Amino acid sequence: MQGSLRPGIVHRLDKDTTGVLLVAKDDVHHHLMARQFRDRTIKKEYRAITHGVFELDSDLISLPLGPDRHRPTRMSIRHDVGKDSDTFYEVLERFPRNTYVRVFPKSGRTHQIRVHLATLGHPIVADPLYGGKIGEFRDIVDRQMLHAYRLTFRHPVSGEEVTFVAPIPDDMSRLLERLRLPNGADSS
Repeated sequence: MQGSLRPGIVHRLDKDTTGVLLVAKDDVHHHLMARQFRDRTIKKEYRAITHGVFELDSDLISLPLGPDRHRPTRMSIRHDVGKDSDTFYEVLERFPRNTYVRVFPKSGRTHQIRVHLATLGHPIVADPLYGGKIGEFRDIVDRQMLHAYRLTFRHPVSGEEVTFVAPIPDDMSRLLERLRLPNGADSS
């Protein structure tokens, strides 16, 4: 994108994340949609499969994010120069060594969900940048198990609230099926 008024993708996803994208057809609508993201009035829901079992059923992660001091491709928790970042999560299912969660980022920082979950000790399965291993899921998984599931926002013309949902992709569905089996999986 060349500028905030250029038509095109309004809501982008990290590489290897699936799900809903928001695209504007012209400058005016792009600007109106970008403003909703900037004002944090758009509701975003992600789904993730993580390593480890969450202790709490839900919680708010409120930790500042900034560039990693040692690895320029990564973000990290930075209390010195980081920007405020809030992520709410809710457990959908627990497995012996993994958890399936709904994630609601309140801010939209680069790699926010990935860093926040990894900081809790629950990196996303197959996220090599933040410690998520593939393990025995290699036959199913070849990307991080993060999916932009739902976007809800005000339509820029009608003002009506609209919601778009991207169904859970096949690879995540297959992994969940395996995890639900008795003696489902050992992700170590």
